[in-house]
Amino acid sequence: MEISTLIGFLTSASLFSSQLFISVMVKEMGGSNLAVGLTISAYFAAFFLSAYVFGRLADLYGYSFFLRLGLFLSTIFFALQVAANDPFSLLLVRIGAGFSAGMFPASLTVYAFKDRGLIGKFKAYGALGWAVGSMLAALLVHNHYIFIISSLLFGAAFLYSLRLKELPLIRPVSRDPFSWELLFRNRAIFLPYFLRSLSAQNLWVIFPLYLMHLGGTRFWVGIAYFVNTFSQFVMMQYVERFPGLAMFRRGIFYTLVTFIFYALLPNFWLVLPLQILIAFSFSTFEVGANQELLTRNAEKAGVAGILTSLLNLAAVIGPLLSGLFFHFWGFPGVLFFSIAVSFAALLSAKKVIK
Repeated sequence: MEISTLIGFLTSASLFSSQLFISVMVKEMGGSNLAVGLTISAYFAAFFLSAYVFGRLADLYGYSFFLRLGLFLSTIFFALQVAANDPFSLLLVRIGAGFSAGMFPASLTVYAFKDRGLIGKFKAYGALGWAVGSMLAALLVHNHYIFIISSLLFGAAFLYSLRLKELPLIRPVSRDPFSWELLFRNRAIFLPYFLRSLSAQNLWVIFPLYLMHLGGTRFWVGIAYFVNTFSQFVMMQYVERFPGLAMFRRGIFYTLVTFIFYALLPNFWLVLPLQILIAFSFSTFEVGANQELLTRNAEKAGVAGILTSLLNLAAVIGPLLSGLFFHFWGFPGVLFFSIAVSFAALLSAKKVIK
């Protein structure tokens, strides 16, 4: 296994295990529902800002420094979560964790692409990391143990990163420090990518509640999530051989199809085969977008950083919209909004094929 892929696996497991029960932790500390939303949104907002800025800086000044700096600071901030004893202190340390964790993904993606010229295996082991992270969070019941393990995983990733050699810089087409030209040049992918991510983040907020509403238990809801993430691990290693643009659009189409089926579910059990379909849709969507952008842009860390930023921006906005629609219109409101945004993403993706 390439070092970059191993680092991706370790960091994905750490990130997922650490964030899974943050909402529960805030409530256990006496925080309000508003505090839960603020803590989660602040983390993703910090991640969004950091990924956007440091992805661009890595293209200009080098990849290894920002990769190692992000991993080192993440080791510290994820351990500091143990010291949080009230909602406000947890909010502050989660902002630090989000900012530090946003520093390295763009540079790491460039290393993964340079290793093989393809991105599927790297993304696949990231999905496997999510699956392992969810299992760790379930087995390590105490929050402090989860944070310690997540910090140790980041520490191991940092040590492995010391074995990576600096990659030669390719002179970027644009030296715009804010990446506006890079955004505009690749808008045909960035816009549908953001819309599809927004539709998914809007739905995932209430998805466990929806599955339990359909009759699923906590155990079977966990199994449904595992089917999704493990299927991604398998599929991402094979879809990378196909053209990136076609995969990208196909992923958005099957997302729309899956969300429509979600809205029509009569019971919980039919969601299990749909989890394989949503895994296929995300695998083709994510690998296709990364493969195409990394192939056709010299500013590889820049485009990878923007993708990570857009995903985290969707993770900030999506829960807010989901709460609004769920409050006024219940499950149907959230589901139909996600379907509508997915359809908008599919329409905007037509420009990619042209």
